[in-house]
Amino acid sequence: MPPPARHHAALSVLLIAVGVALFLLLKRLGGGERITIPAAFPIMAVAVLYYGVREGSLRPLGFTADHLLRDAAVGALTFVPMMLTFILLDAAFSGLLARAMDRPETVSGTLLRGLPAPWNWVAQAAYAFALLAPAEEVVFRGLIQGRLQESVGPVAAILIQSTIFGLAHGVPAALAWDRTLSIGYFLLGFSGGVILGSAFYLTGNSIVAPWIGHALADSPLAVLILVATGRLPQDTLHATVGTAWP
Repeated sequence: MPPPARHHAALSVLLIAVGVALFLLLKRLGGGERITIPAAFPIMAVAVLYYGVREGSLRPLGFTADHLLRDAAVGALTFVPMMLTFILLDAAFSGLLARAMDRPETVSGTLLRGLPAPWNWVAQAAYAFALLAPAEEVVFRGLIQGRLQESVGPVAAILIQSTIFGLAHGVPAALAWDRTLSIGYFLLGFSGGVILGSAFYLTGNSIVAPWIGHALADSPLAVLILVATGRLPQDTLHATVGTAWP
């Protein structure tokens, strides 16, 4: 096995180990309660192993540093339309964001409930930037959209992956919430998929842009803005509740 392949195989093993360690930590913080680990974690590890060993490169998944600062800036800009989408959908589906925040079974919810302030918010932000956002972006934008673009073109690829991303949000919500809010959560995921997928395509299939945008939308900064705009109650930052994206 050539050195690049060995390195990528080691990275895949590391990702699995981190996932197991995170699960054990969350079980401890959650007091044995049920914890939902995103399916994107193991899928990302398998994708890294497959492309890293077979292709000897993670570029097919969007890992490129050719225009790192530009792509990061584009990612930061995507935060604006994503926040506008949050606000508009919450106005259309009253209580959507408040319900999405109250999810103690998620990783974010467990971190926020299991750690004292302000470390709970620090841990949640670190989780969003280092694990959740990259995992979901590798799966939905890098893997699904990236491969679809090769066969059906960018527009159809963005719409298809956005629909899948929306269903990944809406279907679990439909099992636990009322029908109206689950539709709103599907639309939140779908619109996020369109915004992040567009950033991925416009930056030459760089995972950096949607990674940054997704992480910001799932960070305490988003909560601050939503509180400031009246979409979330003022005591949200003092409460130990989950975050808007699972």
